Amino acid sequence: MSIPFFFEPSYDFKMNTSFLHKSKIEKSGIIYEKFLNHSLKKFIEYNR
Repeated sequence: MSIPFFFEPSYDFKMNTSFLHKSKIEKSGIIYEKFLNHSLKKFIEYNR
């Protein structure tokens, strides 16, 4: 699957410092599929 570069997650974000102090088990990242679908919903022509 080819994904346009402008749908990739941005690295320009603010991180809550409390995230750095959590154990690795507690950490949960953004699921890329959900991120991509949320980004695509901004466009009118994309209906899924």
